[in-house]
Amino acid sequence: MSSTVLDETVDVICEKYGERLRWITVERLAVGVFFTAVKLSCGSGGISYTPAIEIHSDPGPPPFNMDPPRRFKGMPVVEVLASRENSILFRTIRLVVMNALAAGPLGQGERYQVVEGPDVLDLIDLDRVRRIAMVGAIVPFIRRLKDFPGVELKVIEKKSNTLTEDTGHFCAPLEQTQQALAECDLAIITGAAVANGTIDSLLEWTSPNASTLVVGPTASFVPDALFSRGVAIVSGVMVSDPDRAVDMVSEGALAYHLFHECVKKVSCINPNRMNGPLCIARGFQNTGR
Repeated sequence: MSSTVLDETVDVICEKYGERLRWITVERLAVGVFFTAVKLSCGSGGISYTPAIEIHSDPGPPPFNMDPPRRFKGMPVVEVLASRENSILFRTIRLVVMNALAAGPLGQGERYQVVEGPDVLDLIDLDRVRRIAMVGAIVPFIRRLKDFPGVELKVIEKKSNTLTEDTGHFCAPLEQTQQALAECDLAIITGAAVANGTIDSLLEWTSPNASTLVVGPTASFVPDALFSRGVAIVSGVMVSDPDRAVDMVSEGALAYHLFHECVKKVSCINPNRMNGPLCIARGFQNTGR
């Protein structure tokens, strides 16, 4: 069986941290309605999308269905990363821990080209794009792209009934996902595909000539495994105040609220994919610390 994006990412994290990883534990954890957040004992924080519908419909036993029940507070992160428990809730917690552990490596600007602040679409020369496939609806992106001249936009979204009239008509049937990705020159895949386990298949279906973006707070882990699969930009977040993030997520905060108080946008650029519509990204200075 071939290695997955998340399995390879765990290997990268273990390599980067070495023995230091053994002493890092989960200090605080909140699984909120919309997001999951964690603070680690090293001071780093991470957030991830909570796939609430999938968690409630998961036929497998939840992590707390044990005697005594599992407690994540104080758990070594090596135990979280090494576990092969496959419930959707545990996978979500594993992913948010991975995102928190990215804070250290992404701050090493000599290894990664990290740009803080700009929206990921600002790194794209949209005049050179003709066909866009978006897997997972990002409404602000749809509204920005829908009137762009000469661009054909297809949005693959399971919950298409949640979109408004001005964005919903760009939705394509789920069965067209593979075709849309194979034919596009710009693929935008949300981090929810990482959380629900479809990211590996989606990347396999995407044209090797397309510029691929993986976008959203869930995609905030070290990007090596995505880069090796041809992803051009991984756009996630950095948590600036982990305690505040955990508090807000536990109270049902949305991304809009988090961005205003405790997280900031960061984009990691793959230097081997700076061609075509992504040539504009060359002009952005590396702001990794």
